[in-house]
Amino acid sequence: MKQNLLAIVLFLLFTIPSNAQTIDLIPHAFGLSQPVDIASAGDDRLFIVEREGRIRIVERDGTVLPEPFLDITEQVRSSAQDQGLLSIAFHPDYANNGYFYLNYTSHPSGDTFIARYSASSSNPNLANPNSRFIIYTAFQPYNNNNGGDLNFGPDGYLYIALGDGGSGDDPGNRAQNLDLPLGKILRIDIDSGVLYDIPPDNPYAQPGEMGLDEIWASGLRQPWRFSFDSETGDMWIADIGQDGWEEVNFQSAASAGGENYGWRCYEGLESFNASGCASVDDLSFPIHIYANNENDSGCSVTGGYVYRGGAFESLQGLYIYADYCTGKFWSLKFLPGTGWFNEPLGESFSYNFRTFGEDNRKELYVAGVGNGAIYRVVDPTALPIDLISFTAESIDNKEVVLKWLTATEINSDYFDIQRSLDGVSFSTIDKVNAAGNSTTQLSYEFTDKNPAFGEIYYRLRQVDFDGSVTYSEVKQVKLDRNYVTPNIYPNPIRDAQNLTIDFGDMPNSPVEINIVDMSGKQVYYRQYPAGQNRFDIPVNGLSKGMYIVNGQFDEYHFYKKLIVH
Repeated sequence: MKQNLLAIVLFLLFTIPSNAQTIDLIPHAFGLSQPVDIASAGDDRLFIVEREGRIRIVERDGTVLPEPFLDITEQVRSSAQDQGLLSIAFHPDYANNGYFYLNYTSHPSGDTFIARYSASSSNPNLANPNSRFIIYTAFQPYNNNNGGDLNFGPDGYLYIALGDGGSGDDPGNRAQNLDLPLGKILRIDIDSGVLYDIPPDNPYAQPGEMGLDEIWASGLRQPWRFSFDSETGDMWIADIGQDGWEEVNFQSAASAGGENYGWRCYEGLESFNASGCASVDDLSFPIHIYANNENDSGCSVTGGYVYRGGAFESLQGLYIYADYCTGKFWSLKFLPGTGWFNEPLGESFSYNFRTFGEDNRKELYVAGVGNGAIYRVVDPTALPIDLISFTAESIDNKEVVLKWLTATEINSDYFDIQRSLDGVSFSTIDKVNAAGNSTTQLSYEFTDKNPAFGEIYYRLRQVDFDGSVTYSEVKQVKLDRNYVTPNIYPNPIRDAQNLTIDFGDMPNSPVEINIVDMSGKQVYYRQYPAGQNRFDIPVNGLSKGMYIVNGQFDEYHFYKKLIVH
């Protein structure tokens, strides 16, 4: 039955026609350390959560204030990849009461703490570090799959996401155990009771129902990020898979709660461990899945938001999400009469995009853990000129030719061509030369005669008459020397073994090798001199979990997923 369901879903995803939508990422703020959450307090500021235990403020122009809003690093345990200060949520009446809530793993136990803090009464850019009030604690048996998100729903209640508690395969079947909070979404009323109260309509708070009163939904593995559609109230839950499938779950605003999303009985749509599981009819399956494959889709889903901003009409109503490993972005939407439709939005150089966030205008941002940057999510076609098309392709693996069409004549004084090797750090390589073109000549071409080898990114930059700057979509071109992806083994690996990276017949080039955990923390780095094509790397001491092995030689980048058992 499930195999047929999987086949139907895959058929729909690969046969529905589409007019491809794309997005672009515009750098907004730099200099942050492992940013894992982005939130708004209802004004022009963005609040950025740094995993080690700090909250930083980014002003509307992208300026990062030098003094943290709050620093609780001494209270936070962040030694493992799923630990740390993980998220922040501002009370719906924050403007009046100054309350905000944090989800973090505590030092030294590693247990989950949900704590309330207060803003300073004298300085809106500072919190009161002595105002901590712990309202909920969850025991964490392992240091991975701690969940970490929390958000206020449209009903004013606080929703808390907890992972299954870690190790692998959910050995205690905690996600299915309604006597435990792990592997669940909790829902509590923080405006009542001594610590909190139970909303009277919570599904397991009803007479005769067995289970923790706080539970709203169950059967989740690692619901790292979830969000509410600010227009409809629908909930979107991105659940990070184990070895097979990444999934996106949907809960209608009309739901009375109690959904069981299937883990560990199912991973995605495939049976995983059906021992003691409920009937299939009692499970809520994801609306979308993709394969956990770092050479294709990716390895770890990063949940996003339904776009409700006013700047980009073409993105309106799309649920936008990404993959942590590959830098690929997609959108999900419901097509009446057809069902859920997933559409690629593009692929960026992967800086380990770990979280999305909304500002007070409902515009979207995404954080790169790997480089400590915050990006604005934009529709690249929203340019002052009418850009009909923009293409970039290699010629004999030596040159890159850019071609584009516009509906209006280009003024070379404010339109230029930019190039980047990382998809972020763009620099201008030439101004558009429109000399000799009449107002009816709408075709333009430029040849980059000196491109670097590797992945090269191009975009068109325009400065409008009012001084505003906008960009075209980014086009990626790969120029290589027939390099092959290195063979990395054993994988999975145990921490007592050495990891081998073998390039086979590789050119005589220096090689950089870097290993990071899923939080973006670097656990190994070394630059090897030229002349070596096989590397044995000790991984003893690494915690169990997923890591990313990446590196570079010449202008060629590579990455692979690594599992430590």
